[in-house]
Amino acid sequence: MNSNKIGTYVLVGLIIINVVLIFLIFTPFAAFMDKITGFYPVSTTLFVLGPPAPPNLTVWVEGRIDFENVSVRLNWTPSNSTDVANYILYTTPNYSAGFDFSVPNLTLPNTTLTIVETNASSFNELYYLLRANASYDLQDDNNKTWGILARQLYNTSGGYNMVSIPVESLNRTIKEVFVQNESDYYATLLFRRNDTTGDFEAAVYLGATVFHLDQWIGQFSTVDPGFGYWIKVSRPYKFPAVGEVRVENRTKQLYNTTSVGNFVGWESVTREKIEDVVPNTLTDYNITRIDRRDDATGDFDTVIYLGATVFRIDAWAGQFDKFEPGYGYWLRTDENTVWTYEGNVRRT
Repeated sequence: MNSNKIGTYVLVGLIIINVVLIFLIFTPFAAFMDKITGFYPVSTTLFVLGPPAPPNLTVWVEGRIDFENVSVRLNWTPSNSTDVANYILYTTPNYSAGFDFSVPNLTLPNTTLTIVETNASSFNELYYLLRANASYDLQDDNNKTWGILARQLYNTSGGYNMVSIPVESLNRTIKEVFVQNESDYYATLLFRRNDTTGDFEAAVYLGATVFHLDQWIGQFSTVDPGFGYWIKVSRPYKFPAVGEVRVENRTKQLYNTTSVGNFVGWESVTREKIEDVVPNTLTDYNITRIDRRDDATGDFDTVIYLGATVFRIDAWAGQFDKFEPGYGYWLRTDENTVWTYEGNVRRT
């Protein structure tokens, strides 16, 4: 056979073998790459699955079953993602500890947009977080939290209690925050203070008067975070504050225009050491004294900043060391100042 033909056959054979080897090696590799990266080197369609859009949850007091029991309604708008399989509700009685996302409290079908929680009063605190879950098992990353935080009110010591609202209520009108009616009421009077002038403003529940109307009337109509309130009750009551738990900076204008100080509310569901949220130093301080009331006994507890005394020590001393949710506080300052702190920060 002609040597040139033999060489041609050999060359053609080598080309065929190389093509076969390339196909055998490249095809599995391409398929493998397609699985791990979603990219096929020759020709493919790239489709990335992401989490669904979160639903918009709201929570409010639905009603009271009896003297100490409260039910709340959880309502949400549907996720605007088309592939939502269900909604996952997480709860925790400890906001600082956070939610355990491996253990859902409830799994609800995608057609469910509201539930009523009837055992909320069995907890002093209970927090809710709702997420949408897609059919391909991805959840949204929503962290918007709603909470219920109960505050025991006493009818001893004249029935007055110093309180604050640590959450952002869906509806801040007095009637919606302190839910009651003219035949079953506990709150009769509400006071807050204008710290600029030192004057108190009042609101009266008409259901506790001769008018017997389910209505509040007075100099203010809403219950707002940041304010301290005096509330007079006709009987002991476990009052649930219900609203959104917002992680954000809080600011409060403080004045030194009166000797008793400023009547403020603690705008957080977390308990924080005073020195962590009042940035005093020996050379730069404004808040010098804080008072809180034991509503069961009527006694006041006090802490003072030692840096503002003859001791000149950068420390607080007194009968308590933390700000706590649901309480009202008297803050004294050396001069007008703005108090800023971050609310609802998880430190554990």
